[in-house]
Amino acid sequence: MKTSVLCFDLSDNAAGRADLLARLLAPLGEVEVVGPRSGPAPWMPVAGGPVRYTGVPERRMPGFLMTMVELSRRADGDLVYASKTRLGSAGVGYLKRVLGRRPLLLDIDDWETGFYLRSGPTGTLGRAVNFGNPKGLPWTWLAERLTGLASGITVASRFLQQRFGGVLVPHVRDTDAWKPGSGSPVEARRRLGIADERVVMFLGTPRGYKGLDDLGAAVTGLGRKEVRLAVVGTLPESVLGRDLARRFPSICLAPPIAFEEIPSFLSAADHCPTPRRSRRGGGARAARSRALRRALQLRRGSPRSLPPDRAGDGGDAGPPMKIALICRPFSFHGGVETATAGLLSALVRRGGHDVHLITTRAQPKVDGITVHRLPILGSPSVLRQLSFALQARRAVRSSRYDVVQSHERCLVQDVYRAGEGSHRAYLDAMGRTRLQVNPHHRLLLWLERRIFTLESARHVVAISGQGKEEIHRLYKTPARAVTTVYNGVDLDRFHPDNRGRWRSETRAALGFSAEAWLVAFIGSGFERKGLGPLIEGLARLGDRRARLLVAGRGRTEPYRLLAERLGVSDSVTWSAPRPDVERLYAAADVVALPALYEPFGNVHLEALASGVPVLTSRGAGGAEAVVPGESGAVVDKPEAAAIAGGLDALLHHGDARKLSAGARAAALPFTFEAQVERLVSLWQSLRR
Repeated sequence: MKTSVLCFDLSDNAAGRADLLARLLAPLGEVEVVGPRSGPAPWMPVAGGPVRYTGVPERRMPGFLMTMVELSRRADGDLVYASKTRLGSAGVGYLKRVLGRRPLLLDIDDWETGFYLRSGPTGTLGRAVNFGNPKGLPWTWLAERLTGLASGITVASRFLQQRFGGVLVPHVRDTDAWKPGSGSPVEARRRLGIADERVVMFLGTPRGYKGLDDLGAAVTGLGRKEVRLAVVGTLPESVLGRDLARRFPSICLAPPIAFEEIPSFLSAADHCPTPRRSRRGGGARAARSRALRRALQLRRGSPRSLPPDRAGDGGDAGPPMKIALICRPFSFHGGVETATAGLLSALVRRGGHDVHLITTRAQPKVDGITVHRLPILGSPSVLRQLSFALQARRAVRSSRYDVVQSHERCLVQDVYRAGEGSHRAYLDAMGRTRLQVNPHHRLLLWLERRIFTLESARHVVAISGQGKEEIHRLYKTPARAVTTVYNGVDLDRFHPDNRGRWRSETRAALGFSAEAWLVAFIGSGFERKGLGPLIEGLARLGDRRARLLVAGRGRTEPYRLLAERLGVSDSVTWSAPRPDVERLYAAADVVALPALYEPFGNVHLEALASGVPVLTSRGAGGAEAVVPGESGAVVDKPEAAAIAGGLDALLHHGDARKLSAGARAAALPFTFEAQVERLVSLWQSLRR
């Protein structure tokens, strides 16, 4: 099979993404990158690589239309893969799809989707017909609609995946070539003209939003002659290079380098900050330079004794906000760390905002947060829910908040975080639609309908892509009013190193031998989370080494009887919930959660972060974090045969270390800090 990867300019850094896609596809057959060429040759960093490039000299409109026809002829692959939504790539791909009937994959790696025809008559026309957003990019509306012509979509980030769907293909590098110590810093320093000085390196294509000006001002402001700023990717003789040399006399400039040379240049650096620029003005720019200067307070001594880079972590903080969060009580102590607790911890660490917690009298003190404890009725459940909703509404209206986010179904909120998914979907999945006549369930469904139809909320946060689709399917909530923000996990508490600390000790305490292959089911809500099918799957597996640990709260009798009837009662161990759950992950070989309905259980991320592969089901939002065969297994339905097959595949995977490393890698993007940044950005857009 031949694949034609389309790139809108082979001479530009856009060729970097096309080169990556081509390398990823190379094992499947012949691959060629095709596109217009604005310069004499392909972009230098990819020119010497293994990928074959076919270019057509670029012409301006209207001659570019003939260029598109020529590109369409040369892109003769069985599969066409367009990199970026530009005329020279996606435009040609759409021609191949419509006229040539070729399957088309579209790769989107930029939020600013458009054909970039901004000036002249084409830009004027685009703005005139852009009725929905006349101040936006002229042709973005058309580019977004045309994505529907593609046979499939890949995206470079989770943000883009939330916007366009598709399969996540992040920017990656060859980890074998990028291991620490693989580069040669001596040659790189020679080419930079640097001997023993400390090096702060900016590597990449300079863009205004990347904050190179702020970085230059920060390094200059240090007043340290032994610290040099190296900018790799800028020709010294270019206009930008001459301007940088004029403003920052000690700067070292190097032209663009091949991808294969990057490890050597990085090994020559002591610090590589990424100070991305916000959209604020001069005062903010001065503040950024001061902040960078503080982050770059390099200690004298060993060139490798630098503090970790945090300069670019904060993003665009925006003006301070007074934020109200409505949620049930939780605790930071005793080992109980809920998703809300982790979120608030990260929010407090981030700082910059006045955070208020609206909860009940059972909530203990939370450092850094103003807690408002509401009196509510204790029972029955319908009155407890209603009294909390009424009291929360009164508390919100008694003060002026910039934004109110609720984690409970309430009568008033700006943002509702659907951490429990949809109650209607839960009842459907559990076959309990008859319970809708129960007063408690009727109240929850009424509150939920008001929220998801935007009567009592302005925006909804789903905790998985599946949850977002579910809310739209059931309530027709507009896609623009639902944002997916994944939960975070404590990557330090849940870590593969725990296995060396606690595995043997925990197994011995629970009665498991070192040879046992231990499947852990952790959590309460046994029926919803699929404990019954899991026990049936264990019985079908028929491997003497397999053992099941059930750690949770609930009625165990029906499941004990099931295990006894299937002849595996001796293979199942029961435990109450434990505050030191990280020790259970350390003891486990696999964590199983084949749920009937699960928005996105924390167990998924905790297990993956601990380096434990996860078996889950399509009914769980956490399946979005699991890559079958690499970090676990995903079954279509929580049925015994499918579960047994998934367990067998993991048991006989053949490389437990690789599976554990894949699990840990799958969890790394899910930090509380990333969750907070997404939410703060959303709150800023909604603030009153």
